Amino acid sequence: MRKGEQFETETGLPASEFRKLNQVSWFAHAEEYAEAKWTRSSAKNRATRADALATLT
Repeated sequence: MRKGEQFETETGLPASEFRKLNQVSWFAHAEEYAEAKWTRSSAKNRATRADALATLT
């Protein structure tokens, strides 16, 4: 309130607090991405994707 932030009308939380609740970590995002692509990928593509995500993480 002192910062002059807007409030989320449904939850009543300040905008900064609401954003924190809805953030997805990089690791969770990478995990979901890998799981979504895994079944349709070849073995070589799986290895490449796993290596790239491990390097980035």
